[in-house]
Amino acid sequence: MLDRSGIQRAGTALACSAATIWLVACHQAARPADAPPETRVAYRVVATPGEAHYEEKSDEENYSTPALLDNPSPQYPSSLIVRHLAPVFVHVKLVMDKQGKVDEARIRPDSLRASEFDAAVQDAVSHWCYSPLRHVIWEEVKDKEGNITDSRQTLDETLPFSLDYDFVFELRNGKPVVGSWRR
Repeated sequence: MLDRSGIQRAGTALACSAATIWLVACHQAARPADAPPETRVAYRVVATPGEAHYEEKSDEENYSTPALLDNPSPQYPSSLIVRHLAPVFVHVKLVMDKQGKVDEARIRPDSLRASEFDAAVQDAVSHWCYSPLRHVIWEEVKDKEGNITDSRQTLDETLPFSLDYDFVFELRNGKPVVGSWRR
């Protein structure tokens, strides 16, 4: 016969076993055979020295951070897979309009890489979409004694912005993989 602590240990062991089985089952879920290649995408922000950027001038002023809404990944050019190339890097500056749509994609030229990689990046990022960058200013409303009683919005505008990305095209075990990092 089990005492109270024995029952608690048995219950904890049972819960841990169930959680482990569930995690293993989820990890081993099969991908459909016709699924596109897996893409590893990671982001990191790097400030570009000397580049202009928006700055808040007061506590009543703020800028929203645009959120990435849609970002189809570039496809490794199928005609180049058979060449088994070393990893290829493509740097692009996305210039976004006030609505968060790509206005221009400036690819840093590199005469050593196949132009198909540039075309793959250009094609993919032309479909990217962000939420707009919003610039909002609030004004405090004060009573006769100078106490803050309310606040009201005096400005709400959307602004263009730009972001830098690096894409890497590589083959892993003969399979094409495309990754990206935001600078």
